[in-house]
Amino acid sequence: MQEQIQKESKAKETWKLEILRKIDEKLMEQHIPLNNAFPSRRDNTVTVDDFAELCERLYIKVSPRELGELFADFDKKGIGKAAYADVITGIVMAKGSREAGRSSSSEFSAVSYTHLRAHETRHDLVCRLLLEKKK
Repeated sequence: MQEQIQKESKAKETWKLEILRKIDEKLMEQHIPLNNAFPSRRDNTVTVDDFAELCERLYIKVSPRELGELFADFDKKGIGKAAYADVITGIVMAKGSREAGRSSSSEFSAVSYTHLRAHETRHDLVCRLLLEKKK
C-alpha cells in the first residue's frame, strides 16, 4: 500500500515537471523572456488564471485539475496567488532537473549560466552591464 502511494506521488511529480519543462522550452523557442511570461503586478504574484493563459498561449494542453494541482505547489498560503519568483524559479529549475536526470521537483538541480542568460531581457542586460561596469 505504502509503495503504491509512493509510485503515485512520484508519477504526479514527474508530470508536473514535464509541464514546467514544456513551458520553459516553448518560451525559449518563441524568444519570450521569463519576466514577460506573466502579467506584472504590484504585489509580484502570479494567479492560476495567469498560469492557464500562459499554457494556452504556448499551446500546452493542461486540464483544469492538473493546472490546479500544479499551481498548488506554488500557492503556499492557499490564497490563489503565488510569489512570482517561486513560479519563475520552478520553471527554470525544472529544466535543470531534466539535465541532471532527475524526475522529482524535490531533486531540483542548477541550470547553466547560458540557460539563464537566454531568458535575459534587454532591461536585464543593461542592468547587468551597469553593475559589471561599477566593479
